[in-house]
Amino acid sequence: MILAALVILVSIIVLYIYYDNRNHLPGPWNLPIIGYLHKLDPVSPHLTLTKLAQKYGPIFRIKLGLVNIAVVSEAKLLNKILLKDETLGRPPLFMMHVMFRGKGLAYTPFSLWKDQRKFTSNFLKLVGATKFSAVRKELEDFITNYAEDFVDHVKTQGNHVTLDPSEALVHYISNVVGTLILGKSFSRDDENRKSLMHNLEIIMHGAQVGGTLNFLPFLRFLPKYRKTLTTFSETVDKVRECLTVYINEYEKPISNDFSATNLIEAFLLQRSKGGPPEIYNMDQLIYLLFDMFIAGTETTLSSLKWLILYLAQYQDVQDKLRKEVVEVLHGKTLEMSDVPKLPYMQAVLTEVSRIRTLVPLGFPHFADKDVYVDDVKIDKGQMIMPLLWAIHMDPKVWHQPEEFCPERFLDDEKKFAFSELILPFQSGKRMCVGYDLAKMMMYLFVVVLVKNFKVEPCESSPIDFSEMLVVGLVTLVFIFVLYIYYDHQKYPPGPWNLPIIGYLHKLDPVSPNLTLTKLAQKYGPIFRIKLGLVNVVVISEAKLLKKILLKDESLGRPPLFMLRVISSGKGLAYSPLSVWKDQRKFTSNFLRSVGITKFSPVKKDLEDLITHYADQFADYISTQGNRVTLDPSDVLVQYVSNVAGTLILGKFFSSDDEVRKNLMHNLETIVFEGQLGGALNFLPFLRFLPKYRKTLTTVSDTMHKIRKSLAVYINECEKTYANHDSATNFIEAFLLQRSKGGPPEIYNLDQLMHLLFDVFTGSTETTLSSLKWTILYLAQYQDVQRKVRQEVLEVLHGKTLEMSDVPKLSYTQAVLTEISRIRTIVPLGFPHYADEDIYVDDVKIRKGTTIMPLLWAIHMDPKVWDQPEEFRPERFLDDEKKFAASESILPFQCGKRMCVGDELARMIIYIFVVGLVKNFKLEPYESSPIDFSGVCGLALVPKPQKIVFVKI
Repeated sequence: MILAALVILVSIIVLYIYYDNRNHLPGPWNLPIIGYLHKLDPVSPHLTLTKLAQKYGPIFRIKLGLVNIAVVSEAKLLNKILLKDETLGRPPLFMMHVMFRGKGLAYTPFSLWKDQRKFTSNFLKLVGATKFSAVRKELEDFITNYAEDFVDHVKTQGNHVTLDPSEALVHYISNVVGTLILGKSFSRDDENRKSLMHNLEIIMHGAQVGGTLNFLPFLRFLPKYRKTLTTFSETVDKVRECLTVYINEYEKPISNDFSATNLIEAFLLQRSKGGPPEIYNMDQLIYLLFDMFIAGTETTLSSLKWLILYLAQYQDVQDKLRKEVVEVLHGKTLEMSDVPKLPYMQAVLTEVSRIRTLVPLGFPHFADKDVYVDDVKIDKGQMIMPLLWAIHMDPKVWHQPEEFCPERFLDDEKKFAFSELILPFQSGKRMCVGYDLAKMMMYLFVVVLVKNFKVEPCESSPIDFSEMLVVGLVTLVFIFVLYIYYDHQKYPPGPWNLPIIGYLHKLDPVSPNLTLTKLAQKYGPIFRIKLGLVNVVVISEAKLLKKILLKDESLGRPPLFMLRVISSGKGLAYSPLSVWKDQRKFTSNFLRSVGITKFSPVKKDLEDLITHYADQFADYISTQGNRVTLDPSDVLVQYVSNVAGTLILGKFFSSDDEVRKNLMHNLETIVFEGQLGGALNFLPFLRFLPKYRKTLTTVSDTMHKIRKSLAVYINECEKTYANHDSATNFIEAFLLQRSKGGPPEIYNLDQLMHLLFDVFTGSTETTLSSLKWTILYLAQYQDVQRKVRQEVLEVLHGKTLEMSDVPKLSYTQAVLTEISRIRTIVPLGFPHYADEDIYVDDVKIRKGTTIMPLLWAIHMDPKVWDQPEEFRPERFLDDEKKFAASESILPFQCGKRMCVGDELARMIIYIFVVGLVKNFKLEPYESSPIDFSGVCGLALVPKPQKIVFVKI
């Protein structure tokens, strides 16, 4: 039942992602439910969207939560779209509905908007707030009067006054708007006005068009968002109450011959003349006043504040502006008919409106029908977002758009050059109706300001121009908000993780080690991350890693799905702690018996065995000619596998041994497919999807083939093994231990197969990769190869290498160590598991956490290694040119569960490399640069490529 439910769930998700991301418009892929919200900068969403516009073009598709959006970032295209009747609607955004309730002007349905737009336009014309109004001069004088009151207020404070202009401006701007709209002049101690302005400000900062509840309205049932919604609703109600106070002052009925002087009177007059009651009612009036008061105060205030900041910061601009005003006006007050004579002033105000777009995300529209413009189709039901920020900051349109440069709006004759690409009040049929009124207030207040004051930064400190968005996006918290909160109470530090997928969506699937290394640089030597359903702590500092992995509490292995499929919980590398302890001891004893320890009495015999196969490798190449081109992988595999085969399987492989070929091929497949960072390890339910089912089938089938190959060698050994007193290979040693009474739950054929797999893989695939990397680096760096050869010849004097000679080969040690650093064979290390809470250096790792040793970051840490990307063996030589070992080099990891076969691997690498440089000069094929990128699976292996072997 659970399996069926998971299959259905995953199928729905896959189909949703596929069909949801099909659209006529280009755009990024969107996740189910949340869309693209998880990647949207919660502080500056317009910057995220601008980057997408740069990638996907002037119109692109995105999904924010449950809302499909077409984002438009080109002025001409936006103008065409917003002139269409099909785009005059408003989208059904939840918080916008809570705020406006489908009434007012800004967010009304199309039919209501047409009536109220006409009514409002007629009123603004009546009071002089349009270009050709007969009473325009009276309105200009009225605004100038309040601007001069503002100046007088500042002057009464002294000759050099320091203040936040917001606190003083709000009184005078709100009086202009209050008189026109409410018929009310506010005194400074008007409590109702103070309450109105305070609550309007709360709404402006809390009712973001991009707010989470707009796109995921079901979040309102969660405590945090229920509180947000309650607060917001209560604030809107308080605004309604304040506005109702002013409406109630008009108690007497208005006759048809009454002449209106403010918006309330005009509305009541229209109602008395038979205006439709479904439109001309008290609820609609309250929201209409709400819209007009916000547009007339908050946006105008923000524009003026930005302008004052820029004039204070750019003194030369302020000086030029003042000079022009004084020269043109000759002491008289400004009339709007004078504005064309003030080109520099127009340029400054236009540039401020460009560089600090008041509404970066514009005001959203809605496609009531399919919209077709310039071969572009916007589907019916899509929200249309005018990305005004991108329009105003487009480097294709504006040279150095981040630079404040009013001159860009002046022509060669220093006349104002109007641009159709500036849209501070948006465009189209539903553009801001109060555009002219806002422009009048801006010009009249600014002129009075620069005529009376020099504006300077406070204490000569630079002004902060980082925007606090009036309309922006809040931090994403969606269905699993409580999950996210509690999940991130766990330490160490780390990035925020999404539910279900954690941080997997940001992990580079090809090179996960690079993504994690960047996080280590940000969060430090130990950080927390969630990969799918698995809590992981990543360690990227050698000393700290050693302390942690020496703890008994860290000896477990995590329940990663794919590693479980590979190991079945058996063998050595991935066995439970109880099995591992026994098998580690058994394996160490065997390796000691065949000479794979520093002080084994039979070590010389093992060195001779390895030298024998290294010589055979050299002989094979020599028989091909004096200058041979080949991929060393193809040849090395036979000779290195023969070393391991002899010791572990008691088997010498011929070059045409099909069982050996199949075994090595399948081991290589596992190394590539069994990635530690693979998605199936962390989201095992994905195995029911076709792509991952194929991967799982491949790995499972490959492991079955490996078991089948190993079974052949086990069966041969069982038939021929007669002496039950001693063992000459690993299989015999295991059978001997079983016959001596080894626990049957450990000493069985299944455990033997997985133990052979672990030891054989550790001694062939990883050793082969190390040797291949060494050959590539020696071929690329000829001077390094020459120094190694010179040292080998001088120290050995023609004899074969013994491991006791290695300390005399300082430069060779340095080279091989540097290769193991710069091309870490297992970049993500082998994971451990916290069976109990772990405490190290004031750091706590919680029980149940996977511990990932990020060896790549340890080996590439610029704080430890100077220029870590540079291949430089000399970093491991001291002043006397002696080899200087470093505790920060961990090619075989560290701790109690470190690789048990590290000494064997080291022997094979040294003996084979010495044999190579004595017999051949290695060169790149056709002088082409060697590819050092590699392929990251369980191990980092070189890509197939040819090398030239020149016989010496």
